[in-house]
Amino acid sequence: YTSMSGSMTSYDTNLKQAELQKEWIVDYCSDSNNAWGETEEEFDARCDVMKISADETIDWWNSWDTAGTFLFFFLICSLFLLLGLIVMNCAALLNHLDWVDSNETLMTNFRKTENIVGMVTYTLIMFGLLMFWIFIPSLDDLWDINDTSAPSGLSSGLGFIWWSTLITSIICLATTSVAATRKS
Repeated sequence: YTSMSGSMTSYDTNLKQAELQKEWIVDYCSDSNNAWGETEEEFDARCDVMKISADETIDWWNSWDTAGTFLFFFLICSLFLLLGLIVMNCAALLNHLDWVDSNETLMTNFRKTENIVGMVTYTLIMFGLLMFWIFIPSLDDLWDINDTSAPSGLSSGLGFIWWSTLITSIICLATTSVAATRKS
């Protein structure tokens, strides 16, 4: 029988908690009266270990915050491009249904622009995913910081959503590129 429990907090909240912990450690270590039953050297050595652990914790949570910011930026840019793509497809549909009268040159330019916007969008999504992958910290580092070992069977991979988004973006980029070369 295994019991698992946990809670959900944002990376930003954990980063702030780690920074507050670091401030407390610096304040605690500045007063040598806190060295109960320790020599000055032992107290300084313990404080150095606590400061290093606090710095590593701040770096770990800051890495998650940076990775999330990169991914968010690229996804927002892709969202705006996709909205433009939807508008272009709606205009093409209205032209096809003869609700809007447009010339063939305009529709040819729409198709070319649609292919370019599609390729840029899928490339941005892939670039954002790769930047996220580069900036996320290793889950094993958290266990090293806490001087504990990771539970057996704990996966520290990127996850199904990340992989499915990457594979979908690659497929969409490939099909858009093939469609662009066929229409040319």
